[in-house]
Amino acid sequence: LSGNSAAESFRLPLRKRRLFRLRLERSSRAQAVAVAAFALLGVVSDVVPWNPIQQGLLNQRLRLQRDYRMLTGQFGPRTDALPVLLLEKRRAYPELGVMVPPDTQRISREALRQVLLRVSPERVPRVGLDTVLDEPAVEPEATKQLAALIAAQQRPMLFAGYFGSASDGPQAGDYSKPVPVLARAGLKAYDLAVNTDPGWWSSEKQRQVPLQLKASIRKGFFADALAGGADIRLPVDAVIDWSLNWGAMLRRISPEQLADLEGPVLLVGTDGQITPEQPDLFDPPAAAVAALERWQLPINAMPGAMVQGVLAQSLTMGHWLTPASGLMTTLLAAGLGVLIAAYRELRRPRLWLVLVSCLAWTLIGYQLMISAAVLIPLVLPMAALATVALIRKD
Repeated sequence: LSGNSAAESFRLPLRKRRLFRLRLERSSRAQAVAVAAFALLGVVSDVVPWNPIQQGLLNQRLRLQRDYRMLTGQFGPRTDALPVLLLEKRRAYPELGVMVPPDTQRISREALRQVLLRVSPERVPRVGLDTVLDEPAVEPEATKQLAALIAAQQRPMLFAGYFGSASDGPQAGDYSKPVPVLARAGLKAYDLAVNTDPGWWSSEKQRQVPLQLKASIRKGFFADALAGGADIRLPVDAVIDWSLNWGAMLRRISPEQLADLEGPVLLVGTDGQITPEQPDLFDPPAAAVAALERWQLPINAMPGAMVQGVLAQSLTMGHWLTPASGLMTTLLAAGLGVLIAAYRELRRPRLWLVLVSCLAWTLIGYQLMISAAVLIPLVLPMAALATVALIRKD
């Protein structure tokens, strides 16, 4: 036997703290590879958050977040309900006394005139028309009568929409603004873009679920004008909080209720199906099914007017969700997995620690979304935590 006077003396068994440090220093190569792979996925989730997998997960996350709100009684911010009138051929037009041919494919300008006749500027100073009035050949006589009414009423704020330069609508740009006779009468126009991703597999008939903004909503946009020109903007990457009770903050009204309506604003839109070649429809968020049912609409499509209303109310409340970095949260969770693997040698105790950690991560994520409006990723970080913690074999 030979000895070494420089060797560090120790006693067996090793203390837990020293054993943990030694195991941490000897973390496996497989763990390092797993961390690198998940970090790469985190980078992709940050750079291209509109990829279909992430959007699908976000859609279901907001649905579950709504259930969590109801379960815990944390219903979130509220504001006065925005009245919304949907003009559609079956009921709204007859109630307004407007008759149109069955094959009409443009919103009736006579119907718009009837709406404005029933809503005085004194009781409702701001009216937004979620429609594009850019075709001079459509109902020329009704257009002149509508212009005369607009000029006579002198409503403080009356505006329609147009397809901005970044829009995917036909003839986007200034040519889609209201016809000159309406513009001269005082009808303003704002960009109808909602600035969400149209979807990797969206069709001409229906666009992808509007969840996360690719560009900000600011002054010059229809939703901002509807909110009264708020001093804030919906920033890039903001996630619309569909977990809120939008059925209570957007109130669908009928033409019969216009005479008694009183409030700061009215939104007039359509059911999204008046123009068949370009319907104004979105895939509905999973969390918004109850709101569609409350509006007595099909649950498989959401009209654009409803999306504009949600954006406007989000601006009014100053409420949206800020997504946390996928890379940073994934690295944090992977680091926790390394610590768990170093702390426990046996797989079964390690598995229990992983399950408890994932449960805690989930609850913290759901609660932070309510109390701080921060959206913490769940699936990718928890997958990184479990993989890194359990891939170590010694």
